[in-house]
Amino acid sequence: LNSTGSSISYSTVIGGANNDVGNAVAVDVNGNAFIAGETLDPQGIFGHFPTKSPSSLDPFQDNFGGGRSDAFVCKFDPDESGDTSLVYSTLLGGSEGEGVEDIVVDASERAYVCGYTESPDFPRQSALQNVYGGGTEDAFVTKFAASGASLEFATYLGGVEEDVALAIDVDELGRAVLGGGSY
Repeated sequence: LNSTGSSISYSTVIGGANNDVGNAVAVDVNGNAFIAGETLDPQGIFGHFPTKSPSSLDPFQDNFGGGRSDAFVCKFDPDESGDTSLVYSTLLGGSEGEGVEDIVVDASERAYVCGYTESPDFPRQSALQNVYGGGTEDAFVTKFAASGASLEFATYLGGVEEDVALAIDVDELGRAVLGGGSY
């Protein structure tokens, strides 16, 4: 919306042909919009969730990992229109279900996401906890490079119960603070 809320400045739709859920939105210092959530079309029967990279690099994860859902992260430039407004879009997931519950973006345009995973092969990078803790799901936190084409950090956070990260914030030094629960 514009600054007075009287008109729409930018609007778009993204998704595959089945159910996709946007759970979180963030805006960076340049006004780019980020959306994250989960896509629920494991077989790609209805059309895959669209992925894109801003360069000659491939998106971090172009193909559905498996299970009932994969997480996704997208970056939009609202000053552009049509297909060019989608800066990047990537999936994030292992062989089972995943979903992003929250997203925040730092001053260097790196997206930090948190949520849940049911996958023993969830992507990890410089992990604090490199092994799935057990239970029905573990929490995770992931930090993407500004391009969205690679991970700078990704780890499990969980034990033998059901664990989920529901909220994330990042300070000016890039340290993440999470909120969530173990059930």
